[in-house]
Amino acid sequence: MQVYKGRRKFTGQITAMKFIMKHGKSEKDIRNLRQEIEILRGLRHENIILMLDAFETKTDFCVVTEFAHGMHTASSSSCCSSLALSRANKHIVQID
Repeated sequence: MQVYKGRRKFTGQITAMKFIMKHGKSEKDIRNLRQEIEILRGLRHENIILMLDAFETKTDFCVVTEFAHGMHTASSSSCCSSLALSRANKHIVQID
């Protein structure tokens, strides 16, 4: 999984974009990921980071969530890097 820091174009809201590669995953794993994403769509609680959007491409799942400011990870520098514009353009389309 790769996690990138993003920004919504029209609102300026900072987000986390989590890309999960399909390569190497079984059909069962992919079904489970789809099911987990559907469960996350309905979760609303003050102690749970809100999932804002999710989409699937031929190669990846992308889950867009609120950005958790101040969260520390084992490797912050490799966890949340900026998404290269060329890669973003392949996966992201702004919808009004």
